[in-house]
Amino acid sequence: MTKVVEVVDALMGSGKTSGIIKYMADNPQEKWLVFTPSLSEAEVRVPEEALKLGLEFYVPEKDEYNNKSEDCLAALRSGLNVCCTHALMNKFTTEHLEAIKRQGYCIVSDEELSLIQGYRLTQGNISFLLEHKHIEIVEDTGQVL
Repeated sequence: MTKVVEVVDALMGSGKTSGIIKYMADNPQEKWLVFTPSLSEAEVRVPEEALKLGLEFYVPEKDEYNNKSEDCLAALRSGLNVCCTHALMNKFTTEHLEAIKRQGYCIVSDEELSLIQGYRLTQGNISFLLEHKHIEIVEDTGQVL
């Protein structure tokens, strides 16, 4: 599997999203997974612009049987082009990741993803981690190892 990361950086409104949609439409042999921060971009703009160029996207939906994450997993397992929000992507499980890898998706992130977040620990959590030697705090710097 080829692992290539291409970054498109330009001012807002300069046509990055439209250019990416055209690129995907010009490469319909690929399976596309698009993440965007805005629900309107995920549900309307990207799918509609792509469809005008002949490329169809599936937008995960919640129904009486499945939540959006489960619906997305089914679409990924089927190899459909999928467009969803960053918020939904943050709910992906190892099953989602396995389906993405198995199907060989090309992934497009419109805007940056905040994948690394702080985790709030209570003093009790910290004491437990220190006591069981899961973490260590360097006296001089306060660095957590």
